[in-house]
Amino acid sequence: MRDGEQTITVVHVDDDTEAAEAAATRLEQMDDRFTVRIASSASEGRQLLTEHTVDCIVSAHELPDETGIDFLKAVRAERPDLPFVLYTGAGSEQVAAAAVSADATAYLRRDDDQFAALAERITEAVERRRAARDAERADRRSTRPRERAVRDSVLRAQQEAVIDGILIVDETGEIVTYNDRFVEMWDIADEIVEKGDHDAALERAMDLVADPEQFYEEIQRLYDNPSETSRTEVELTDGRVFERYTAPVTGDDGTHYGRLWTYRNITERKQRERELERYERILQSIDDIAFVLDEDQIVEYVNETLERQFDIPTDQVIGQSIEALSLEYVAEHEDPEKFQAAIDRVYDADPDADDSDRSERIELAVEFPDGQYVFEYHLSPMIEDAETTAVVVVMRDVTARRRRERELRETKEQLDTVVRNAPIVLFALDDEGVFTLSEGKGLERLGLEPGEVVGMSVFDLYADQPGIIEAVETALEGERTRYVQTVDGLYFDTVYQPIIEADGTVSGVIGVAMDITEQREYEQQLERQNQQLDEFASVVSHDLRNPLNVAAGRLDLAREECDSDHLEHVERAHERMERLIDDLLTLARQGEPTTEFVTVHLSEVVTSCWETVETADAELRVEADRTIRADENRLKQLFENLIRNAVEHGRDDVTVTVGAIQDGFYVEDDGPGIPADEREEVFAAGYSTTDEGTGFGLRIVEQIVDAHGWDITVTDGAEGGARFEITGITETVD
Repeated sequence: MRDGEQTITVVHVDDDTEAAEAAATRLEQMDDRFTVRIASSASEGRQLLTEHTVDCIVSAHELPDETGIDFLKAVRAERPDLPFVLYTGAGSEQVAAAAVSADATAYLRRDDDQFAALAERITEAVERRRAARDAERADRRSTRPRERAVRDSVLRAQQEAVIDGILIVDETGEIVTYNDRFVEMWDIADEIVEKGDHDAALERAMDLVADPEQFYEEIQRLYDNPSETSRTEVELTDGRVFERYTAPVTGDDGTHYGRLWTYRNITERKQRERELERYERILQSIDDIAFVLDEDQIVEYVNETLERQFDIPTDQVIGQSIEALSLEYVAEHEDPEKFQAAIDRVYDADPDADDSDRSERIELAVEFPDGQYVFEYHLSPMIEDAETTAVVVVMRDVTARRRRERELRETKEQLDTVVRNAPIVLFALDDEGVFTLSEGKGLERLGLEPGEVVGMSVFDLYADQPGIIEAVETALEGERTRYVQTVDGLYFDTVYQPIIEADGTVSGVIGVAMDITEQREYEQQLERQNQQLDEFASVVSHDLRNPLNVAAGRLDLAREECDSDHLEHVERAHERMERLIDDLLTLARQGEPTTEFVTVHLSEVVTSCWETVETADAELRVEADRTIRADENRLKQLFENLIRNAVEHGRDDVTVTVGAIQDGFYVEDDGPGIPADEREEVFAAGYSTTDEGTGFGLRIVEQIVDAHGWDITVTDGAEGGARFEITGITETVD
């Protein structure tokens, strides 16, 4: 604040405290004379009026306890001369009319970024009020009406600003007073104004204005309406723009003594406004985020893209320093000082340098509320009078582009690895079937080198392969096709993809051939084994079970004829053979992947299985309160075999516990356990450490686990027994 200047205390009433604080911060930054106190309601505003000396009220229209218009009327009733600016985001023509009717000092829309205009209106109104009060005090010291009126007009002119040109003309049309600034602005000869020749001064002014006829008509209209006050803009032929304010000079009794004219050169402001409007039109039309920093690196404008695409309100950004925004939004792994350094270089750049030398580009990751983004920043200075007065920052979202570039690099690396190592052949044909590309490790199996067949016709090279010829012709007709072809005893699963141009024509074919010879041979071997397995199952289920049934019948007849301990041993042998047959059949059929998934509750399945297995004095503990998706019948076989394994290899009173783990469940006993060096063998067919076991139970368990796509491991139980953990179960509900 300069020496002799008075502070301006403003009460800002708005229930949107964030918006009020932003406006207060901006006003105090723009002019250090301002002190802004915030109230969230009209009643709080009245309280501040009683507690402080207030120079101006700035109020929103929508308040929690009454409207801004009602608040204005209440203030006018008590303080009729206190400046009151209605500054609202919920405005309309009706609200504006009501404000004027209620004698509002000014009406401004908040969403028009009117901080500069708001500051100007507050300053004008406060200084006008102070000048009027000074005039009243001086009036008490003067008794001459004309002198009082002239002095009052001069004081009103002074409150407009010392940079204004001032002219006062009396009721007869004679110039009463003027200042040097007026003469300088209009380039009027001293003798004209010294003589009081208003007509000559007007004629000189008409030589300078862009529309002299309209200028003259407006001057005459105002003289014909002596009580009217007016504020307008005047354009000159040399490009300058003056803001003209005029008001009548009247005495206390209403006597008309003439007219006051003030002129303020607003050329630079208009140029800046026009430039900002041009920038704004451009910036609002783009999809990039764009904002403007003032000479203090404060955000004074941001386009709608920020709020539209990223849901960050513009009023949270406007009025903030770029340094504060960098610290808030720049991602943790980035260096905010790198961005600040780029900003500083733009402000410090030589104004006479080329645009490319004054501008900066930088890429940074930022953290927005909905995630992390990567932006490319373009920083450009705005030059006025060989000085950088503002910087335009354009932020282009390159997140998707950088992600695609990274994915393309990764894909290329993966593709190169595949081409170098996988048994595939990549090839391309032109529209006549001539090879233009031939690459891939699969060429080695064919005895070919990369690119060896380029330039050859597929129709000539594989004339004896009608399947290949048909597949190529189909692709050249625009249809994607797939064909398993045999070349020199090798099998290739080949996809033919047509290359279709924008006009719909087929310009060639891209193909990928995968060497599936080993797979095909394995499938054929597996087919033979399955055939043998089916035959084996048939023998087991029919040829072995029939003699066993005959033996069981004979055993019953033998028991009727005699009573011998040997018969008990025969019966146990029959039962063991029956279990062997059942386990063999189960083993033969469990390898197929399961598809009949249902939702099952582990505790219910385990309890049911416990009741079907001979468990002697064993105890079951179920600690798995979990629901999973599984083939219920196979899951029961899994639990029955694990329970039977625990009972057969443990004590008669063994305790079996079934519990839940992160991605599955476990079955644990407190028996003797399984030695660490035997754990890899326990799932082998035929492995058993008891005479009663078949050696197939745990093998069946492993096959059931594999059929579900799960995993099983053996480890020590909590009390030294065996613990089987089944994991990899993704569909679980606790």
